[in-house]
Amino acid sequence: MQRLAWRRYLAPLCIGLTLAGCGGASQTTSNTTGASTSADTADSSGQISASAAGITITAAAPNSVAVGSTYTVQARAQASAGDSIGYSIQNKPTWASFDTASGQLQGTPTPGDVGTYPNVVISASDVSGTASLPGFSVTVTQSGAATASVLRPSYNTGNGFFVLNGTLYDPNGNAFRMRGVNRVHWDSDSAAGIALSKANTVRTFIDFMQPVAKNVNLIQTQNINNSEVPVVTYAGIGNGHQLTSCNTDPAVLQAAVQAWTSQASAWTALNKYMIVNIANEWGPANSTDWENNYISAIASLRQAGYTGPLMIDTGGCGEDISDLLSYATAVFNSDPEKNVIFSLHLYYNATQALSGNWLQQLAALSQSAGMLFVVGEFGPGRNIGPAPTTVTPGQIITAAESAGLGWLAWAWDDNNMGGGDSDNDWFSMTYAGPGIYNTPADLTDYGQDIVLNSTYGLNTLAKPASIF
Repeated sequence: MQRLAWRRYLAPLCIGLTLAGCGGASQTTSNTTGASTSADTADSSGQISASAAGITITAAAPNSVAVGSTYTVQARAQASAGDSIGYSIQNKPTWASFDTASGQLQGTPTPGDVGTYPNVVISASDVSGTASLPGFSVTVTQSGAATASVLRPSYNTGNGFFVLNGTLYDPNGNAFRMRGVNRVHWDSDSAAGIALSKANTVRTFIDFMQPVAKNVNLIQTQNINNSEVPVVTYAGIGNGHQLTSCNTDPAVLQAAVQAWTSQASAWTALNKYMIVNIANEWGPANSTDWENNYISAIASLRQAGYTGPLMIDTGGCGEDISDLLSYATAVFNSDPEKNVIFSLHLYYNATQALSGNWLQQLAALSQSAGMLFVVGEFGPGRNIGPAPTTVTPGQIITAAESAGLGWLAWAWDDNNMGGGDSDNDWFSMTYAGPGIYNTPADLTDYGQDIVLNSTYGLNTLAKPASIF
């Protein structure tokens, strides 16, 4: 993250579906009249219904949908007085669309959408009140021909994760979407808490002045052994190294590349699992200097034996869209492995990013050019901390999910108080530690949102790679 108090980095320290968890039992929901409605979702036909305030609403749907297949639910409502009906939806699956005039929920999930989307509620309203179908879960599976694992392309010589046609695949050839957190303190006791969060990816700032064997062992034991994909990041922290964040000096990027290549014999042992984030937030905005220097960096890292994905932050403190739209294609195509992930950070630029549909633009570029983008950092919103914005984590995650992009929240253990502790006025997901999490009470408001939100939280959406 840019513009932080960098001392912190230096301090050690169905409708008709089989409902999730309901076992086919009757579900109950409330409506605007305060009445209660229920429906038995065990009906094998997938039919459920609810009635309230003179409105009857029914719908039917299959239990799940396979990747590449179209899922459709048509809600139908009748009002006793013949009034005009309008439909609404809560917790809509990110890959689907909803028509408020017809009550139709429809979408075709992609491999990155595999998982369960819980507590979807469709409601019908007229002047007399509202009736809501019981909350249901939509499950996206990998069954069927459309979901078969893919073969590693011939030009990719590695044994780890790989990018193909705009999708990230694990070593088994199964689609994988990053849903995780950033970790500031490599030396904290936060590994157990992160594992409990269900994050499937952890981006960690590593101090390259530590013994390389110590660093590699940390990633192995605290990430890989916990079924987390490690994104190992050079930030230039400590011991006189210049910070890479918001730095546009090519020599600083070259120092990062030198650190990676000089330690390659140790780090490349993790090629099967690791993503290399070359340099945190280095580079100028909207510049061929960003393009040319990263083309050179890729060549050096590939020559040193790094065959897994290389993550590249965009310029302008990681927040510039122009580098990605104008120059990322050339950077991607320069890689003989075609295995580059481009990262955009959303802070001051978050409002502009959402209003300008940046993530949809990146998704379109991903489809046309075959490369991959992620939201590599974002904060808690609420206009707090050193990079304040009113854009909420939910808005960013929802936009990322809708665009098919992975996301990594900043940060699990970003403290603003002594002893590694934090409060709700900062960017930490945990109060104590830093990074200690055993019960929900250990999580800040931000942490509870990222980890436990029933619609977009890690406990809901994050799925481990199939290699674990």
